Amino acid sequence: MPEREGVLGADELQPNISARSSNVEQLTRTTILLAKVAIVFMPVSLATGYFSMQVQGIESVSLTTYWFTFMVVVMITVLFLGAFEYLSARRQAGLQVVD
Repeated sequence: MPEREGVLGADELQPNISARSSNVEQLTRTTILLAKVAIVFMPVSLATGYFSMQVQGIESVSLTTYWFTFMVVVMITVLFLGAFEYLSARRQAGLQVVD
């Protein structure tokens, strides 16, 4: 069978597929890191926005209430970050190909 111009054989495609796979893995790691950063900063941003509002008719927040809310936000953030890490590691383990 004559070889066609521009058509690659299986042995020629292997390095290209390997490079693409490496690029996809790097992109996946970067995306997961970005999601983790968002999980950390979104609740903190929400709490900051809530406590920085100056609305008439609402009494000022006591220091005890502030720190209680801060600890709740931190605990929820750690819980979500742990759950995200667990689920992403579990999914990654399920996607691994055994040679």
